[in-house]
Amino acid sequence: MSLSRNSGEKIAPASNGEVDYGLLPSLVGYRIRKAYSYLFQTFTLMLRDVGLAPGQYSVLLLIALNPGLSQMALAEATGLDGSTIVPITNRFVKLGWIRRVRRKDDRRFYELRITQAGQAVLDEARPIIEDHERNLVAGLTDAECRTLIELLSRITENRSVRTLLAKGRPTASAAAQPQRRARRTGRQHRSI
Repeated sequence: MSLSRNSGEKIAPASNGEVDYGLLPSLVGYRIRKAYSYLFQTFTLMLRDVGLAPGQYSVLLLIALNPGLSQMALAEATGLDGSTIVPITNRFVKLGWIRRVRRKDDRRFYELRITQAGQAVLDEARPIIEDHERNLVAGLTDAECRTLIELLSRITENRSVRTLLAKGRPTASAAAQPQRRARRTGRQHRSI
């Protein structure tokens, strides 16, 4: 991939001339971030009345599909860290959407279980999610959607990056973690 300047994308800013994006349009991370930003904004609007924030639908759904799932397993399944999962599950418990049950074999850990109220939220959210997904990929063919999912899966399952993170070796994103965590303090995590 070339990181050369791509002057094909310009928009008129509020004051003078056009915005030069430089190499940004050729960067996969930039494209993913822009897509995520659009997804986050539209998802927030669509699920506002249900009471689910972005990132919380997948958490609630995984709890419903996997009765007895631990918070640690839930964090791994969603790709979130434990410090992000705990406030989400605390919120769900307070809302009566899930309950925590002590594991019989190890009282230090909880099993997570969906409640009827939580299932009702999922049932209400499902058609909204399906409609959102249809709108999101409306400009793509079925084959393009499958390819996009495959490519994004390969990025998120990149073993070399996971190995670096597991070994604690600093990467650009790992170096930024303390700053991101500080900014998130008191906020809900914003992933899907």
